[in-house]
Amino acid sequence: MPIMEALGAAPDATPMSELPEALATGRVKGYVSSDDVLMDFAFAEIVKYRTDWSPSIGCSFAVVMNMDTWNSLPADVKQVIDDLALEQSMWTGEYMDTHCAESLQWAIDEQGLEVITISEEEKARWDALIEPVVDAYLADMAAKGLPGEEYLARLAELAEEYS
Repeated sequence: MPIMEALGAAPDATPMSELPEALATGRVKGYVSSDDVLMDFAFAEIVKYRTDWSPSIGCSFAVVMNMDTWNSLPADVKQVIDDLALEQSMWTGEYMDTHCAESLQWAIDEQGLEVITISEEEKARWDALIEPVVDAYLADMAAKGLPGEEYLARLAELAEEYS
């Protein structure tokens, strides 16, 4: 939300299940999410524009388990689950890449969604506006002894490679 505030928006943590109505009634003027919701939640029936800005918008998926349950599992079962982590991650990433592209194309073809690609000048302006947010994140990571700089550098590298 700090990024949206830096860009001049008034962020609202509306649950996804309530967002279509909030968009339709004008209570919410926009949202930040991956493209799958255009089709899966029929957002493209409500919104008419999508702004292309950052490749870092995406979905986070996690396979989670109650720690007590995990601790009760035999070591060999834990190992099977651990061994599946990379496969699950790769499958989910490939699925979401394909599904988001299909969803966006459906929204354009079937719902008339207009994709707005901002100019390099506007992108630079937006990037400058969020720079203090990034700096605060990096300071927080450094205070915690975490490699924030390395993380963001790797994120940028992967975004460039896979975008």
